[in-house]
Amino acid sequence: MTTPLDRADRHPDHLPTNTDRGIAVGRRDLLRGAMALGISAGLGVATPLARAVRPSDDRREQTPARGKAKNIIFMVADGMSFGTLTLGDILTRRKTGKPGAWAMLWTKPGTRRALQATHALNSVVTDSAAAASAWGSGRKINNGSINVTPEGSQLLPIGIHAQQRGKAVGVVTTTRVTHATPAGFYANSPRRDYEGIIAEQSLERGIDVVMGGGERFFAPSLITRHPSYQVVRSASELHAARPDGKLLGLFAESHVPYAIDRADSVPDLAAMSLAALQRLSTKPEGFLLQIEAGRVDHAAHDNDAAALVGEQMEFERAIGAVWTWLEKRNIDDTLLIVTSDHGNANPGLSVYHDEAERGLDALLNAKASFEVLGAALAEVRGADARLDVIARHTKEQLGYTMTPPERDLLARLMREERVMPFAELNKWACVLGGILANHFGVNFISPNHSADYVETTAFGPGADLMMDAAAASGGVIDNTQLHQVMVDAFGLGAGTLTEDMKTPMPLKNIPRPD
Repeated sequence: MTTPLDRADRHPDHLPTNTDRGIAVGRRDLLRGAMALGISAGLGVATPLARAVRPSDDRREQTPARGKAKNIIFMVADGMSFGTLTLGDILTRRKTGKPGAWAMLWTKPGTRRALQATHALNSVVTDSAAAASAWGSGRKINNGSINVTPEGSQLLPIGIHAQQRGKAVGVVTTTRVTHATPAGFYANSPRRDYEGIIAEQSLERGIDVVMGGGERFFAPSLITRHPSYQVVRSASELHAARPDGKLLGLFAESHVPYAIDRADSVPDLAAMSLAALQRLSTKPEGFLLQIEAGRVDHAAHDNDAAALVGEQMEFERAIGAVWTWLEKRNIDDTLLIVTSDHGNANPGLSVYHDEAERGLDALLNAKASFEVLGAALAEVRGADARLDVIARHTKEQLGYTMTPPERDLLARLMREERVMPFAELNKWACVLGGILANHFGVNFISPNHSADYVETTAFGPGADLMMDAAAASGGVIDNTQLHQVMVDAFGLGAGTLTEDMKTPMPLKNIPRPD
């Protein structure tokens, strides 16, 4: 019998066609679908829902270009709610005795802060594809697409636009490099899960630095066609890599393991970021680099508090490493933007006094993620056996012994009983996350993205452009406006669609892979 332990997550980011495997459909298949439909290129039109909550797309209302930044570093904690930011800072202070790097950045003269609205064209709650495409193209599009309008028109990604002005471009992530957020800066695909297409585009479009997971989408034949790329697959190989030329770092078949689970052979986000900066900064015309802590989002989806704070704290360390790099080089021509694409699950510490202190210590002492537990559960059958695996994991890896009523709650879930009032929470990970709130003190409201505004911080030449944009839209910057901030800070002017972007990319009738 299929139980809630076996069911696929219904979240738009985790649909069966967007599982860990992704889709390796090729570009020729996509173009055949476009030719069969014979769609003409056209710009998307906002739905009434999106029009009601977004600022005007009229570029005449935007701040004029100033062109003061040679470089832009765009850092993203994917799926970071304010509660996640708070937890990461609290635990960083607790562990190191110092504020987190993000909070430190707020104290620097010249830093600018704004709230950012994140909605998609067709939904008040966005996914990462639509959010990253808003940054990438300056346009609202539907959830699930990468820089492609609902009619199939391709939009010019910011990374390719920057290339047209001589900039080097890089993406660094703890997800697959073909995942939605990095893809939003360089790729076009009607569906985010056509990761084979996105992998091809990353190399064919000459992205200078591509680092993260997703090795499964880079077939040897694809890499062979692009001999200009140096390929590294471990921390030691990254450290030994020659400092010039294009770099492809593939450190996992799928996503890079969570920080809490990661072996030393896999570089952390700070190490990848510094390697990218070292390489990109040799380019005389400057660079655009996106750095993503992508697995913050995944841990939030699973209501996995220990993995979540581990990812957020790693992001804080990456911010600190980037800031130290900037200070050492005395660079005053680099715009640093730090933000999130959307909230997720709205976690927060919500117990008092000694219970809160014990919970924070327990989070710092946790040893493994729910992903490790999920892999163990896949090896056993039967409700009792699975309950034993969960109980053993929570005790040995998370320091908590479940009570009989808590174990019974999971047993009822396995019998397909609804145990949580909010239907979306009736998944084993979410129920376990709720049980562990008695241990960690961290509660989640759902396993889904939220419509919350997110923190956006900017420092350096162009930071004032963000404040101008926020003021022009009633005090809250729209995610599309961050695209224009980057265009204006760079002084890019108008960009041009490349030849491969002029063919429509329809969503429907695309041949599916076997």
